[in-house]
Amino acid sequence: MRIMRFSSSFFILFFLCLPGFGQEQPSYWIGFTDKFNNSYSIDAPEAFLSKRSLDRRIKQDVSIDSTDLPVSNLYVDSLANLGLNIRYASKWMNGVVFTTEDTALLDTITSISFVDNVEFIRKKDTSKTTWQEKSPSKDNFFDYGYARNQIEMLNGHILHNQGFRGDDMLIAVLDAGFLYMPGVSVFNHLFTNGRVIETRDYVKSGDMVYGWHTHGMAVMGILAGEQESKLVGTAPRADFILIRTEDAATEQRIEEYNWIAGAEFADSLGADVFNVSLGYKDFDLPEWNYDNTETDGETAPISIAAGMAAQKGILLVISAGNEGDDPDRKIGVPADANNVLTVGSVDSTGHYSPFSSIGYTADGRVKPDVVAQGTQAYYMNNDNEVVSGNGTSFASPIIAGLSACLWQAHPDKSNMDIINAIRQSAHLYDNPNDSLGYGIPDFATANLLLENIRFSAFDNEQLISIYPNPVQNSLNMHFYSVDTQQITIRIYNGSGKLMLEDEKNVHRTSYNTYTYSDAALLPGGLYILEVITKDHVYSQKFIKK
Repeated sequence: MRIMRFSSSFFILFFLCLPGFGQEQPSYWIGFTDKFNNSYSIDAPEAFLSKRSLDRRIKQDVSIDSTDLPVSNLYVDSLANLGLNIRYASKWMNGVVFTTEDTALLDTITSISFVDNVEFIRKKDTSKTTWQEKSPSKDNFFDYGYARNQIEMLNGHILHNQGFRGDDMLIAVLDAGFLYMPGVSVFNHLFTNGRVIETRDYVKSGDMVYGWHTHGMAVMGILAGEQESKLVGTAPRADFILIRTEDAATEQRIEEYNWIAGAEFADSLGADVFNVSLGYKDFDLPEWNYDNTETDGETAPISIAAGMAAQKGILLVISAGNEGDDPDRKIGVPADANNVLTVGSVDSTGHYSPFSSIGYTADGRVKPDVVAQGTQAYYMNNDNEVVSGNGTSFASPIIAGLSACLWQAHPDKSNMDIINAIRQSAHLYDNPNDSLGYGIPDFATANLLLENIRFSAFDNEQLISIYPNPVQNSLNMHFYSVDTQQITIRIYNGSGKLMLEDEKNVHRTSYNTYTYSDAALLPGGLYILEVITKDHVYSQKFIKK
């Protein structure tokens, strides 16, 4: 995985020796033929799925099926009795990951009746150490600080202003580690309010995720940070599951299975949204590599599992990858998965970032789905400094957090309803391409689409909104249009005197924003804002303090 590109010099890789983490044995995957002789039943799912996980399925009419059932304990115990070190099991893929240096056992294993296949997925680790490592707006609910552009570009601030900030949503972040995170000020609110509800490490086993790599910490700053005037994330009031699945020191197939186990764990806890700022294509052993014919969502185990997670009602947001300026510019896995939001990168002005991996998938689907700011995106480092970096790893949590906020606004909708609304709100929806996909999404428009609002149903209060009202220093107008057209904007005082006349090009089915930054010059009193389209005249009152 090419994790990210840093434009600041703070990022230092270093080594930390911890007890019990010696040389790693080779690892293998065993797939089982069935789930017979099982101590669990799909008729009693509460034994292996949390109430929150079951409620998510019920709400979206997702059936409990055999993929939810844990693997057969009899099969696992039989393999353990052979002397295999079982790392973990995967119920979705129906098998286990194990380690051994006794290659003679492999012939024995393949002859067992319940074994379907055996795959080599990790080399022996011979290392002796382990890896680790605009002026603020006064008109928004949050003073975003450096994060303002990356949020306002997508009209995410409108969701926040309407009260949707991630409350009651559960987001799982599957990453390479969250080093330093408990000591970084932008996360104080998470630990004070108990918003990190669970952690798990599938690379080294256990639940200690804060001793490995800063990549997940950077991602979490963009997603969950809250330190006003410095950095605010896209879903700062959500709850989080932090899962380490990526071994940043290597690139081996076992990392796909680590991810699958982490995804199943997050599903069992009832996660609503996954942020996946990682991806695979070229590995340490060339025979493990994926070529462009295999990015079909149905070949790589991690892509298959991502698609299964989507089928279980989870909304997955996955970074497209940073291979755009390499000879092979295409996305890898699981960016190719079905029914997920794959996120590419643009700069602060909305132009394509040259490093962002491009589509389409091998079977011709649009990828990336949407884009967000991944060039000079802002997050906080371990010295409590706001810094910027480049990568689709940063664009993904911007979308993931706002997707959670959007779902919070529409809890009756399915994960695919949310995804489709986000796609349809994007500026290239009618003409997608291989670099930007459907384009830059507009979360205010997505919110309207989910409310099934149509132009004919608008009254003035719905068509035009003014924020804040009363107005102080600047006036923000949001205007919905079903056509691309030019509108005229006029402001009259209480006596009918014209105080402002301006024109703006607006876009079809888009929640367009107009800002009058000189509102501070208006005398206090009652005003009327008028919007003139080719067919109608709409008006809205506001008060200037």
